[in-house]
Amino acid sequence: MIISLHLPKTAGTSFFDALTRVYGDQLMRDYNDIPLNRPVEERNRKALNDALHYEQQYRDPASKVACVHGHFLPVKYGLLPCESTQFITWMRHPVERLVSHYFFWLSAYNENAAPLHKRVVEENWTLEDFAFSNEMRNVYDQFLFAFPLHKFDFIGITEHFSDDLCWFANNIIKTNGDVEEKKLNQKKTTPEISNKLRSEIETFHEQDMMLYTQALDMRKKRI
Repeated sequence: MIISLHLPKTAGTSFFDALTRVYGDQLMRDYNDIPLNRPVEERNRKALNDALHYEQQYRDPASKVACVHGHFLPVKYGLLPCESTQFITWMRHPVERLVSHYFFWLSAYNENAAPLHKRVVEENWTLEDFAFSNEMRNVYDQFLFAFPLHKFDFIGITEHFSDDLCWFANNIIKTNGDVEEKKLNQKKTTPEISNKLRSEIETFHEQDMMLYTQALDMRKKRI
């Protein structure tokens, strides 16, 4: 079973499209947790409780799920047998990811938006408000509660999407060929920010910068 964590604004929608064409009705979407919209203790506790539930569900012989993809804390599936599961995700430079996230939320807002999304738009947060908020600080680190990077079997780098998608196809799902690439849910242009602001964001999101650097090192070893 593939457990595919979709970290926000890291090409996860494009990757989901590729997974859909591979797994069809054996692919399960898991987007109901909305982790960033829950208090930290609540979402962490829920993920740990869900881990117990999914450990039991996995043993159900009627289950036909071959791949799970969505926004969730990966520890949620952390009790599944390691010999039968592969954890995968994609990462993007934290500054680019955050800026893209902010402008995507502005453009995609509607009355059904999640609570934090509503706050950002309705309270007219600036990019700086968004970047230096506690809620959006170190998003990668927030999602990876109790789940270190070395537990992932594959971490794609968004800046190398085409090459890494090809590697994933040949080495993880073993299609012996490229999975067709379709880039979806992407804003064509993201406003440039000053070098000063970029440096300040990198400092404020130090944990995510460390995780991204670690992921780049893992990619170098992989290729």
